[in-house]
Amino acid sequence: LGPLTEPGPPSPAVELPTSALEPLVGAWRDSTNDQILTFALRDGRLAVSNGAAASPLTPLGPARFWSSAAGEFTVDREGAETVIRQREEGPRSYRRHKRIDPATVQLDEYAGRYVSEELGIRYELKVREGRLEVHFPPGDPLPMIPIYPDGFAGQGRTVRFMRDASGGVTGLRIF
Repeated sequence: LGPLTEPGPPSPAVELPTSALEPLVGAWRDSTNDQILTFALRDGRLAVSNGAAASPLTPLGPARFWSSAAGEFTVDREGAETVIRQREEGPRSYRRHKRIDPATVQLDEYAGRYVSEELGIRYELKVREGRLEVHFPPGDPLPMIPIYPDGFAGQGRTVRFMRDASGGVTGLRIF
């Protein structure tokens, strides 16, 4: 046996000016699983976080980055839209995410009891002190922050609400 080594970038790092990194700063969302990644500049370097500690990204080219925690990211264009792709743990595509103003969200629409027949679990959502809380059995209430229309996040979980044709809330999905 030999010493355990940390995996390194798949190719040599390159230097990129801050101006090339700035367009990637902000929140990006994968609409298939509602995961939000936040890209930020820290000391002139790009870093990524999914709500946990930020992981520095090593630039491998103008549209390619690598992280020891999250693997490789590529930046692509789909028409006028920029898409960040991650291939670690299966392919994922992240699109620019525009946060919403929490003050505009009608929290009472989401309050109530929801049941998963499949899992035999009941979830209770309450509005308390101007915030939506999800009571996940058997744990403590989890405060949720609105992140997009009908979507909330808290402590690494995302809740997306479904609506019927008339606009009424009919259920939720937890990611």
